[in-house]
Amino acid sequence: MPVAPLVTLVAGSDGVSVSGVVKPVASGENVEVQRLDPDGWTSVASATTDSSGSFQATIDLQPGSYRARVAAAKGYATGLSKTLMVVSR
Repeated sequence: MPVAPLVTLVAGSDGVSVSGVVKPVASGENVEVQRLDPDGWTSVASATTDSSGSFQATIDLQPGSYRARVAAAKGYATGLSKTLMVVSR
């Protein structure tokens, strides 16, 4: 049974970006940033991991719940970050 990679997601202090890391390092992996809406999780941005497993995406951060998702690949299951809660300022 495959295990999932560890995926982190944090909001940028600029209000228009998120970033994170995928471990074990997986360079070139696609990361989908998703927002929870009434119909479920919807992709709102995407990014690609660099050689250190880091990624960054530009997004209009509105109050709500966000997560990062990495598709199953290279023997690993789908990886999901913990939910990031964004509140109004």
